[in-house]
Amino acid sequence: MLEANGIKGLFPIQAETFDPIYSNTDIIARDLTGTGKTLAFCLPLVERLRKESKLGGKRQTRAIILAPTRELAIQVASE
Repeated sequence: MLEANGIKGLFPIQAETFDPIYSNTDIIARDLTGTGKTLAFCLPLVERLRKESKLGGKRQTRAIILAPTRELAIQVASE
């Protein structure tokens, strides 16, 4: 699915944050606009949820993503 959207590899922010987020470590990351921060937290979160979903299959809230603005919330939802 990522390749279908033109993504062939991780941006630096994504590569640096994937393992800590996947391992459930709290991080603070900062980078310029357009550097892939949204996917930097979404990719490891989705991978972790996919792995855990094989354990039960119950539909329940597994993650909540808060965004400080409506525009950012729309961007996160579309990613």
